[in-house]
Amino acid sequence: MSIEAEEDWVTADFRHPLESHYEGMTIYYMVESYCDETYATNDAEGKYFPTRVSVDFHLKEPVLCGYERFNSMDEALAYFTHVLKRDTLTVDDIHKWNCEHWKDGFIYFNEYKVDLR
Repeated sequence: MSIEAEEDWVTADFRHPLESHYEGMTIYYMVESYCDETYATNDAEGKYFPTRVSVDFHLKEPVLCGYERFNSMDEALAYFTHVLKRDTLTVDDIHKWNCEHWKDGFIYFNEYKVDLR
């Protein structure tokens, strides 16, 4: 069974009543909340939700904006290494790029926290 819940400004704990009602049921979830920078999952193995990095970006050169999910930080960095036409990139390089290009755009990396409670 798959359930998708979209909520504004709050993370509901709908999984707890379901798990207590159905003995032995485990609910796997992925939470994304750009507004309060909450990115979390309880899928530690990545079986149902392999995403571990979410990136919001808006670039003037090259003209590109959007939102992408990646399974690892290395995968995300490789993508933006190609976009920015660099040989290599680190998270620190992205931070420096954001500071230098704040009028021209942004690249925000958000890592998912694995929450096992």
